[in-house]
Amino acid sequence: ASAFLGLGVFCYEIRVSALLMLVGMFLNFLVIRLNGRKMPTFRETFESADPTEQERYNPITEETRLQFLADIFRLRDPTIAFSIGDIMITGGGYLTLVEIYFKKGF
Repeated sequence: ASAFLGLGVFCYEIRVSALLMLVGMFLNFLVIRLNGRKMPTFRETFESADPTEQERYNPITEETRLQFLADIFRLRDPTIAFSIGDIMITGGGYLTLVEIYFKKGF
């Protein structure tokens, strides 16, 4: 019973921003883990990266698992791609700053 009480207190203290970042990190971990410990990305992005960056990425193919979690979003620059997990991590970081700002009363 005390374990559930402790879990309830822990969950009460979790901020939305921290949870958002944690979920984003988990999604990135999941897609990297299921694809040979490399983040899948567009072929153009992979080929335009320098060799040290290519060590961390694989181009997306038909065999890529969980393609929707890979680096599938791009801005105008085709050499920069990001994933849903990256968006969640960035959004959680932004919310953390907002929470600090309003809590401290700057």
